Amino acid sequence: MKVLVVGSATGLDAQITENMMVACRGLGDALARSKHTIIACSSDDGTVDKWVVEGADEAEGNHDVILFRDEGRAVPFADREEPFRNVRFKHRTGHGPRAVGRIHAIKEADALIALGGSDGTVQIGLSAFAMGRPVLAVPSFGGGAKEIWRILSPYYPQAGIGPDELGELDNVWDGDLTMRCLTKLAKRNPFKSSEFRSRLLLLAIVVVLIVSWFLIYTSSNYTSSTAARWDRNVAVCLLLLVSAFAGTMLRFALTLQPEDAVVRMLTQLLTELAIGVTLAFGFSLLYLAGAYIIAGKFVALDRSEDFLRVAVAMSTLAFSAGFAIEFAAPALRERATALLSRGVRR
Repeated sequence: MKVLVVGSATGLDAQITENMMVACRGLGDALARSKHTIIACSSDDGTVDKWVVEGADEAEGNHDVILFRDEGRAVPFADREEPFRNVRFKHRTGHGPRAVGRIHAIKEADALIALGGSDGTVQIGLSAFAMGRPVLAVPSFGGGAKEIWRILSPYYPQAGIGPDELGELDNVWDGDLTMRCLTKLAKRNPFKSSEFRSRLLLLAIVVVLIVSWFLIYTSSNYTSSTAARWDRNVAVCLLLLVSAFAGTMLRFALTLQPEDAVVRMLTQLLTELAIGVTLAFGFSLLYLAGAYIIAGKFVALDRSEDFLRVAVAMSTLAFSAGFAIEFAAPALRERATALLSRGVRR
């Protein structure tokens, strides 16, 4: 896994800076021993990048470090007097301004860890979040990472990071805990877009609904069993549900936004399905009541012609109710009120 490390001791007091330097070197050693590739963008004094790379050099074996150089600036660590023993550098150039160069680094990374820092660290961390990368902010040293933590930590439980782990991360540095949480975030990234899978699931549901409608419609229309009337009554109910679901799914697909969270999407869909089915049922009752008022009796569905007429009419009403909820609800209220007023006058 390629891990981008960001942050600095900017604005921190001497004791916190010393503690963060030790923590970063321990983090670099842990990342190297776990065979992760470190991505660094600076070798300036007081930066997390420098301390993590120095820590990685303490781990036995050969370890790859990807260095991003800002355009127009010297290669990081080029002026270091003592050569690294165990670190092998792979060089990249971040074309454009510094902020753009960090975007290139984020694109190369599989995950990001932020410690300390200031506004620049916040910008990089939230940019990685917007790009769907796992971002682990370590808030115990304060700085920009604390602000990233405030924004992103509510997502961490979705990756399996429990309340106790969140509490420890927030209070005191723990290298082992940090590595565990980083691994959880990488395996169950709560920031990764699930748009493709959501759209694929919607397509599958719509196909199933359409196929189900035709199967129910044809099998009930051409049945010749003695239970034909019962079969057709059940079929009309099923067609009503399927049509309402199909209309609601179409409405939902047209209003779905790529940035919608999965939980919010499901909540919205279930709510609209319940409303759509209820409205469809209400219109169906009005349809049957209207037929009774006109003909003086309910349609028994004994004949295929009756079944076809009722099935198509109720399916159309149900689909329209599910698709146009905001228009269907006032229309149902108006028609139900008119029917109730007529009944009261009689």
